This record gives sequence, structure tokens and C-alpha cells, in this order.
Amino acid sequence: MNLPQAPGPQTPGHPSAPPEDQAGQQGPSLKELAANLSEALVRAEFTETKELLAIPGELMRASAPDTPSADIESQQQSRHELARALAEASLQAEGSLTELCERWIEQHDYFDRLLANSLVFIERICTQWSGQSGLEDAVRKALLKRRFVFAALLIDQPEFILDPTHPVAQLLNFVEQLFAGWESAQGPAPGFVSRAFDTLQTLLDDDHVLQREQQERTLDQVRSEWQREQKRRQVLEQRLTDSELGQDLSLRAEALVALRLNAVASHFQLPGLVIDFLQGAWQDSMLLACRQHGSESKQYRDMHVLCDRVVFAFREIESELQRQKLFGFAAALSTEVGQRLGSLDSDPVRRTSVMANFDNALQDILRGKELERQPWPVLQVSQHLGSTSAESDSEELTAEATRLMQQLGSRWFRRGDRLCKALIYLPWQQAILWSDFAGRKVLIEPLADVLADAARGALTAEASAVPLYAVARRVGLRTVQAYLDQKVLAAERFAAEKVQRETARQKAQAEAAAILLARETAQARADEEKAEAARQMQQAELDSEALAELQLLQAAREQIDAIHLGGSVQIRKNGEMVNGKLAVRLNATGKLIFVNDLGLKLEEILRDDAVQRLLDGDIIIRDAGQAFEARLARAVGRIGVRN
Repeated sequence: MNLPQAPGPQTPGHPSAPPEDQAGQQGPSLKELAANLSEALVRAEFTETKELLAIPGELMRASAPDTPSADIESQQQSRHELARALAEASLQAEGSLTELCERWIEQHDYFDRLLANSLVFIERICTQWSGQSGLEDAVRKALLKRRFVFAALLIDQPEFILDPTHPVAQLLNFVEQLFAGWESAQGPAPGFVSRAFDTLQTLLDDDHVLQREQQERTLDQVRSEWQREQKRRQVLEQRLTDSELGQDLSLRAEALVALRLNAVASHFQLPGLVIDFLQGAWQDSMLLACRQHGSESKQYRDMHVLCDRVVFAFREIESELQRQKLFGFAAALSTEVGQRLGSLDSDPVRRTSVMANFDNALQDILRGKELERQPWPVLQVSQHLGSTSAESDSEELTAEATRLMQQLGSRWFRRGDRLCKALIYLPWQQAILWSDFAGRKVLIEPLADVLADAARGALTAEASAVPLYAVARRVGLRTVQAYLDQKVLAAERFAAEKVQRETARQKAQAEAAAILLARETAQARADEEKAEAARQMQQAELDSEALAELQLLQAAREQIDAIHLGGSVQIRKNGEMVNGKLAVRLNATGKLIFVNDLGLKLEEILRDDAVQRLLDGDIIIRDAGQAFEARLARAVGRIGVRN
């Protein structure tokens, strides 16, 4: 069973990249990605940018400059100054993009592509995040109102949306985690949660929002609030867990005792005094033993045996053998029963009274006196229990519940009209305990109902754990990739045109040479010489290719054999190049085992297969890359000479 997945909560202080962006971390470095993003913001052409630069009214006075003008403008005014000016203007715009643009034109008389692209880029991010985030409207709107400050950060510090350790990225992550699961309808957020949010807003409204020192100081304050919230939730959730598990064990003990008494007494008619004893002091004592020592303890098992003896002693005597057996253990029965009335340890007067009545009734039975009897009133088992067996919960069901709890994790789900998360599984009740943002009990839901919802796709996590940073990074990486793809296409077109020009030149030279040759030699002799030359060239080409292939193959073998344990490579897996290291080399079988950065097995390749994959470009040896390139260059050079 698989639950519909929603992005899980990020590790505090270090938001992780979305799964589809993980491969990006294995290519360009963070510095290169930031540089590419900066270049894209200056040179890329977004559809929304064209519309923004064409807004009628005041903006008509500042048409979009072409790329060279934008470059000149960027040289005249640094990115930092531009970002500071944008941050100041954003505080007066009150979240309106049009108003921000108009104010900017009034104050600066220009509106270049870097500024427009940055605003459009942030608009894209915030639009996607707003549709995915499950945070309360007040929190979400407060962040969206300051989205143009994010644009200023993007201009000044483009790594802000790419680096998970950037202070602002961590600040956003902390605040969103603090508010995850909070609903204003259930009461205001705790003071320290609100204070953390106020601290973040103060930074975004501050003139020094672009200063890394100020960002770091704010991060320290919010981190302390987050740690305080974590401790508070852990304490509250632990209290609730202990309480509900204790109740669950108590219900289990009650069921075990009730089912045991029903099993041994329900088939007989017993004296009313004995029934009162079994359902009173004796049942309480069994419950006490089960709770204190467990259902598998010797103390509780001894009381199991005594249940049989008490019922045997007071049921109707059907044979002389039964009477003789009763006389055999009756003398010790009263003593053993009295020793195990733990529920009466604190009430010696009542213990004496109960045991006196028990002894009198037992003496009457031994004398053969007829006592008034009545059917055993069956004890009811708690209706909250999902199991029909009193001995143990179903192992299969427990395993399924464990898998379910792992999938639920710490995400938030809508159960009824409340936003809550699954806290623990109560095995005896076969139910899930749900708690709210404040660590309070919301409901205990039967496991079967939760599994049924999961099976039909009705158990979907709320998106409150989708952080703004994750959306920003995903959009940023895709924007960078799209821009790089455009550059690659442009470079390919240029290279193709260059090849076409060279091909045309070579063709013209060949035609001129052919005409000259035809004029100087006779047709017959030319045909013969051409045929012989063609045969010789073909033979030489075949010999050269065979030698070159052997040289390439030998070079690849040497390169594979030269990899030491821990050597770094890149391996094509599922169409993408991923990083790996050589962990094991089995010389007997020629097997090479590569692992990823986490130490998990990535590929298991035979030596010959590794050689072929190296030649095909599906394996790149990073540690010995220069040496391998040198061998290839020499081999290819020899091919050129022979041809």
C-alpha cells in the first residue's frame, strides 16, 4: 500500500533540493549555478517580461533596452545598489507589482531587463508556492507581500535560492516549519512561534536586509525559537503518548482478565457469593498483576491456574472423584487465594472479610451443603478493542500498521475538520492516535478506517510542508537549465554553419583538383591509377582502424585497472551521469563494485563491461581523467597520421 505522496518536511536549517533537482548537484557547482542564473536573469527573455515592459501609462516612458544597453546599465550601477533600491521601493508598493514598477520609473527613469526578469522570476515562484502551501492565509499573505524583497535578494545574492545553507533560505524554512499544522480556528499560535515570524518580517522590512551579518543574527534568533518549539512539542507529544499507551495497555489487561474469567466460569452455575468474589476482589487483583508484571509473568499465570481451581471448587459436584480431588487441594486453596489478593493490600479489613466469606463458602461445599447457584454473568470486553483475540494482536496487522505509520511520518493530514498528524499506533485498540499542532489529542481512529482511506486515495497529506525555498530552487534550476539549453542550441547552430562552410570550401577544392587531374592525364591511365589507389587506401584504412581499436581498447583496460579503491568516477544510470566511487575490486571474478556518496551500492560491473562502457562514454574516470584523455589523443593522432 502506497499513500499519495506530498513533499515531506525539510531538515531544519538545511532545506533539501527536490528529488528531480538532485542530479543538478552532481554537475555544475553552486558558484557556477549562481553565475548561470545571474546571466539568465540578464539575458533570458521571459514571456511575462515582455508584457511587464509593455505596461501602459508611466512605463511607456521607459521602453525595454536591448541587451547591449542593459549591459552598459549593469556596469554603471552595481547589482548591490540595484538590489538595495528595489528593496526600498518594495516596502512602499504594498505587494502590487504594477505600483512597484510605476514608483521605480518615477524615481529612476529606467526599467531594464535584469529588474524585470527578477520580478517575473519571483512572481513565478510565489505563484507556484501559494498554490501548494497549506499554511494559514495570514502567514502566506505576509510572506507574499514581501516577495519583491526576495527579488532584491535574487539580484544581489543569486545563491539565495540555490544554496540550502543561505541564512534567508534557512529562515524561511524554520518559520514555515514552526507554522506547519497550525490553524487559526484552533487558537492563536504560541508566542514564541509568532515572535519568530515577526523577527523574519522585521528583517525583510529592514534597510539592512541584504547584509549577511544581519541575516545571520536573525537566523540565530529564529533558530532558538524553533528549538524551543521542538522541545515543547516533544514534551507534549510524549505525555500524550504515555497516557494513551497506558490506557491501551489497561484496556488490554481488562480484556485479558475478562476473557479468562468468562472462559473458565461461563459453563457453570456458581454460588452468588463466589460470583461476586470473582468479579470483584479477584478480578481487580488479576488486573493489578497483569498491569504490574505483564500478561506473560509468573504472577499472572499463577492466577490463571487459581481461576480454574476456584471454579472447580465451587461448581456442582458431579462425581465422587471430583469430590476427592476437591478435598486434595481445598486446604491450600484458601491460602493461595489470600496471598494473591493484591488489590486488597491497602485494605486489610476488607481482605479479612472477603476471605472469611470465601472460607465459609468453601467449608459449606466440603460439608456437602447445597448452595443457591446462578449462571455466570458474562463480562463484557471493551467495545474499543478491534481484536477478537485476547492473547495478542495480529502480527500481520501490526506489521501493516508499522508500514502505515512510516508512510504517514510527521506530515499533516485532514481528519474530519481538523489538521493533525499520526502520533502513535495503539496495538490493542488497533487504532491510530492523531494529535494537533499543540500536541493535543484529536481523535483515536480505527486502523481499518485509515487503511481504507489510504487504499482508495483519500488519505493525502496537506502541502503545508512544501517550503518556499524548495519551490524557488526547483524553478531556479529549471530556469538555468532552460537558459543553458538555449545556449547549447545556439552553439550547435553556429558549429553546424561552420562545418557547412568548411565542407563547401573542401568540395570546391576537390572539384578544382579533379578538373586539373583530368586535363593532365589520360582517362584510361587515370582510371587504373585511381582504382589501385583506392585499393591501397582501403587496405591502409582497415589496418589503421584495427590498430587504433586495439590501442583504444588497451588504453581503456589500463585505465580501468588503474582505478584504486575510493577512486571517483561518473556512471550513466537511467540516462543520467551520477557520481560514484570504487568500493570493491574482486580480482578472481573481475568484478568492480561502485557505491554512491552515501555508501550505498550504485553499480556492479565486470571488468570487460567496464572497459566497454568507458569506451562508450558511459563511465568517466574523474581521478585519472587527464591521463586517459592523453592516451585517447595519442591514439586518435596515430589514426590521423596513418590515414
